[in-house]
Amino acid sequence: MALLAKTSIYQGRPCVHGHGILRYTAGRACIVCAKQHGHRLTARKRVERQVEREASAPMRALLAKERQLRSNRRWAEDNRELKNVRSRKWNSENLFKRRAYESRRRAAKLNATPAWLTREHKKEMIEVYRKSEQLGLTVDHIVPLRGKTVCGLHVPWNLQLLTLSDNSRKNNSLMV
Repeated sequence: MALLAKTSIYQGRPCVHGHGILRYTAGRACIVCAKQHGHRLTARKRVERQVEREASAPMRALLAKERQLRSNRRWAEDNRELKNVRSRKWNSENLFKRRAYESRRRAAKLNATPAWLTREHKKEMIEVYRKSEQLGLTVDHIVPLRGKTVCGLHVPWNLQLLTLSDNSRKNNSLMV
């Protein structure tokens, strides 16, 4: 009860939902309502927010972007079917954009294929793609062809096999 007294106050009247009369000192939310609706921050989130407040402006922007990406990933995992339906609908309504993206991707791949690549290297790459078909996996470039900070080559030692979900999660980033 001593711990509760430090984080809560006696309000004197119940909240609008008829719950108890204790409220959190920070934000004045009803304790029962906050617990029911998940408004109470976990310890990890509290630390993240504290770090974010103390960081410089560019770092705050980066941390906020990362938090938003985590939130988007959670939503996508929780709403996989809805996401797939929306994605198929967007692709069918925006064929020209999809084709433009695929053309840019093919061009980047061609530009990332060095002239000094030997026939043996090309055979190795064909074998990686063949193996991906057999195993039901996707081929990923370890160093992305069109990364934000670095651009890799389309060579056999830059290829790896990943599941579709892992490849989508990695997206266009360099995982170290």
